[in-house]
Amino acid sequence: MISGKSFSFTGDLSTMSRKRAQEEVLRKGGSIPSSVTHELDYLVVGNLDSPLLNPHAKKGKKFLKVEELNERGDDIKIITEGQFIDMLETTGE
Repeated sequence: MISGKSFSFTGDLSTMSRKRAQEEVLRKGGSIPSSVTHELDYLVVGNLDSPLLNPHAKKGKKFLKVEELNERGDDIKIITEGQFIDMLETTGE
């Protein structure tokens, strides 16, 4: 589920550091691009003050960029930190 997919992180993660989350993606065969482009598969939004969980939270630059790319026809998934954790657990070791 993670292998071969690219992930970017935005916002503050509540379950682990961003560095650890990135390491988990790499360990499971995914990639961490240096910027948000149409080649991105997933944007993971941290649970702390997330616009996905709190409609009054501010959307960051990465979130807005993904929305813009998706409006142009891309299909980048915007997921919560919890959904990312589920992906990690589903993938296993």
